[in-house]
Amino acid sequence: MQSDSFCARILCACAVTQLLLLAGCGLSADQRQAAATFSSSADAFGKLASDQFTVMRSGSSDLLLATYTRDVDAELPKKFTYDELLTSKKISTERVALRQKAAKALSDYAQAISALLNEDQSKNLETASSALATSLKSLPKDWKFVSDDDIDVLGKLIQQGGSILTDQMKADALRQIVPKYHRQVEHLCLLLGNDLSPQGGRMGSEYLRLSSNLYNHVTRELDREAERIDKDPTLNAEQKAEKKRDARARLLPVVQLANEHRTRLTVLSNASAAGRKCAAASESLTKSLTQTSYSFADIENFAKEVENLYAGAKAWK
Repeated sequence: MQSDSFCARILCACAVTQLLLLAGCGLSADQRQAAATFSSSADAFGKLASDQFTVMRSGSSDLLLATYTRDVDAELPKKFTYDELLTSKKISTERVALRQKAAKALSDYAQAISALLNEDQSKNLETASSALATSLKSLPKDWKFVSDDDIDVLGKLIQQGGSILTDQMKADALRQIVPKYHRQVEHLCLLLGNDLSPQGGRMGSEYLRLSSNLYNHVTRELDREAERIDKDPTLNAEQKAEKKRDARARLLPVVQLANEHRTRLTVLSNASAAGRKCAAASESLTKSLTQTSYSFADIENFAKEVENLYAGAKAWK
């Protein structure tokens, strides 16, 4: 058995020797804080992203229903059922469900990292590890960057590394898990951010297109109504003004619905930015665990963007 003095020499050498710094030493306070910040931010981003997909799915149905009932020029497609009519292909139930799987996988990864950092109870570590494995294995094949066998191996590392009460073992486990999962996490972050983006022709931009479409339909309807009133020879000026006010009042709920969803541009922009910064933060965390020179700026920027997203989403509710 090694003596205490020998262990002390090893720990001292690990502070100045790169090889031992990357394998065999506990995390520095900064590294531990970086991992904790990333995990809490990634967990929050995954859950917020999932919520946004739910809002877009239900909101797109409301917008489509209001559009078809207001647009007097539209001929309703006879070949579609009512449910199909109220479903945007880009924001279908199936597409939303897949994105929410991706969001859950990101949250489960973050919770597994947090458990590895903080938990000493094997049951809690096993729960976190199993949840992550289930989430990742449920993803579509072309979204997976870690094999099922590697997922199982890394899951055991989470359980074993966290259950041993030494910072060294936790650090060694993290130094294997985080780099191995980085590409997977990067893909999930960018996937969620891109789909929520108000630009690029994906789900977020389609959702905002539907809200603008409804607003334009209502505006045209108000213009047509005003033109009809102005041409009515039986009405005097006061009566015409009153009828125009009545028309605006009648359509006000529809205008409010359109504007309510149009104002979510900022939330979706924040979500898109959070996705990009999530990917950069994952790379930063990987470097902090595998290199001697690194910066935590990307992790801090990600945390701030998630705070902005949370504030925007909360205000919108």
